[in-house]
Order: sequence, then structure tokens, then C-alpha cells
Amino acid sequence: MKTYSYIPYYQGPTPTNPMRDELSTDEQEQKLEAFYADIATHFEDIGCTVKRNSVGLISITTDMPEKDCHDIVKGLLISLDLRADKL
Repeated sequence: MKTYSYIPYYQGPTPTNPMRDELSTDEQEQKLEAFYADIATHFEDIGCTVKRNSVGLISITTDMPEKDCHDIVKGLLISLDLRADKL
């Protein structure tokens, strides 16, 4: 089994996307918690192991191909208007 790790985050307005909403810290934390819940539900339902450490690093241990895993994570990030760094 392979492990894929991500650090999700919210990125507010940028020069290329100045209309993006600026969220409060609480709103950002709510979105990050929702992302973790979605990841855990989705991946654990198909037999994968999902862990999160104290700094927010999410690790998914799975037999699925890397591209399939990344595509699922990408879709969940987009649904919550989040981004993630892949480690």
C-alpha cells in the first residue's frame, strides 16, 4: 500500500482572483474540518486508512493508483473552495 499526504488550506483573494471571499479563521477551520470528514468518509468506505496529525497533514494509505487518489482529493477540495499542497 502507498501513502499519499496533503496539507489543505484556504487561499483568500489573490491578484489573479481578487473576487475570492476572505473567510474568517473560524470559517476556514470549518471548511478544513469538512474536508477531513469528506476525505475520511470517502476513503474509509473503500477500505483505505486516513490519518490527520496535529498540524493538519492528511495521510491516505491505499492500494489505488496515485492519479485516482489525487483526482478524488482534488474534487473534494474544489467542492469546498480549498487547495492543498501534496507532499
